[in-house]
Amino acid sequence: MRLLVGVILAVLGLVLFGVWSMLHPPSATLRYRLTLVVDDNGKETQGSSVVEVTLARNGLGTPFSMGMRGEAAAVDLGARGLLFAVLNDDWLMFPERVVAPAFGISRSADRLDIFKRIAALPPGSRADLPSDKLPMLVRFRDIGDPKTVERVDPGNLSASFGPGVRLTRATIEVTDEPVTTGIEKRLPGWFVALRNRRASLDGDTSIARSSNALSNILGTGHFSQGIEP
Repeated sequence: MRLLVGVILAVLGLVLFGVWSMLHPPSATLRYRLTLVVDDNGKETQGSSVVEVTLARNGLGTPFSMGMRGEAAAVDLGARGLLFAVLNDDWLMFPERVVAPAFGISRSADRLDIFKRIAALPPGSRADLPSDKLPMLVRFRDIGDPKTVERVDPGNLSASFGPGVRLTRATIEVTDEPVTTGIEKRLPGWFVALRNRRASLDGDTSIARSSNALSNILGTGHFSQGIEP
């Protein structure tokens, strides 16, 4: 009888632990600031944004789930326009691939381990980013028309913004500052309208995008994630 009770208690304990693990999966949260510094014919201008990423290990199904809160970094170049570093590719789905090497943190087979090591860095820890590790940079030829979005070459900003404009530095910094909000104030009413429709920048609401145009590939989620309207 005692053996049976012991077995029942052991099984019950495993079940309860499994349920608790599913409800409280191991996770790590990192918050970082991306800063872009631009020289406009001798005048230095910079813009930055703070993004928070949480990675949790799943008990069932996919190995991990990820949540992100934050917005694209924006540099206001006045009459020349706005430069954006959008939330895309590795920066959106696998930020540890970029952030970890910047701080000299070795790669690991365990994504959660990398996240924890980055998150353990003291606030204020900062590293430079080479141009080939930056998120996609974009601008709008006409800020009032989202379909005029175009890619910007980080090594040749002058091609998009005029002679004498160049990216001089990009940094990543671990921080405990609040997540950046308010990007809708930099963009006209189309941003909120497209976000509410879950449409791409050219207004396409289909799941399978219909063209290779950048305005069809990018949506408002590349400019803002996890921020309440």
